[in-house]
Amino acid sequence: MHPASLPSALVEIERIATILGHGPAIFLDYDGTLTPLVPDPKAARIGAGERSVLRSLARKVPVAIVSGRDLDELKDLVAVEGLIYSGNHGWEIEGPGIDRFERPLDEKTQHSLEQAFATLDQATRHLPGIFLELKRFSIAVHTRGARSEAERGAANAEAVKAAAQLDGLRLTSGKEIAELRPLVAWDKGRAVEHVLDSVVPPRIPLYIGDDRTDEDAFAVVAQRQGVGVVVGHPADTGARFSLANPREVLEFLGTLTASFACCDNSRP
Repeated sequence: MHPASLPSALVEIERIATILGHGPAIFLDYDGTLTPLVPDPKAARIGAGERSVLRSLARKVPVAIVSGRDLDELKDLVAVEGLIYSGNHGWEIEGPGIDRFERPLDEKTQHSLEQAFATLDQATRHLPGIFLELKRFSIAVHTRGARSEAERGAANAEAVKAAAQLDGLRLTSGKEIAELRPLVAWDKGRAVEHVLDSVVPPRIPLYIGDDRTDEDAFAVVAQRQGVGVVVGHPADTGARFSLANPREVLEFLGTLTASFACCDNSRP
């Protein structure tokens, strides 16, 4: 559905709180959701206001941050204890109430990732606005700093070529990013399922995200009778509600936290 036809989550917050009930689980993307997208990914840091809201919310219900970033980097950027952290699109998950989870990466796929990074590094050196990032389970081709559409298109073409030439890799795309990831049926939706199946008691999920990779999570949340909220204006989405930007996300979460006055996530 196009976000223009979606109701505002801020306007419909009482309706959303009713759907979620007294003990939901909250899932949040990071880049573009809790913090605006910026040219340098390492500069995308939340502030004291966001951390205060996350702490308050996590005292009442389980809160998970689900991101394509490496787990350690994500934890450093958010820096809030008591949260569940899911890095690399769910390949790494840890937090209170669940056992630490890490999908194994076979040696052949690891070699393909390293070879792909070396190939892309050589092929994009003449594109100064392009930033490559080798993660534990993927390669990110950041195009936010591209100086022209031609430069952005050249970087994406090189990513397509690298994925086609090497075994065990697939190419996914999002806002100003292309990622080479293992050719395995695992994504943010599977990560949400893993967390929901781990927490006790069972929870109705709320997921807030802004990118294509969040659509897998929106699909799972819908299957679990939960609520998906998209941030921004993608062409189409499986979310039920929308928010305009990270500022509205913070306002929404603060108001939602107050509606969970009855809840205490410190008790089993």
